[in-house]
Amino acid sequence: MCVLGKYPFVKLGLTHKYGFHEHPLTFAKKDYYHDYLKCSVCGKYCKDVFFKCNRSGCEYAIDWDCRETLGN
Repeated sequence: MCVLGKYPFVKLGLTHKYGFHEHPLTFAKKDYYHDYLKCSVCGKYCKDVFFKCNRSGCEYAIDWDCRETLGN
């Protein structure tokens, strides 16, 4: 395991536009407020880090591992 952690080059709060969703997605870490989010791809609860849509009314969230399967 890297001393910088599992995701050393990704900053929490970073927002990026991906081709698989129409709104920009924000990189987030699971905490008290995000404990309930389910991945929009696999349907399971999001793990330790994930991307989520901040657009009002949009419930899109994607787990880090599922994002890798979709590509950019």
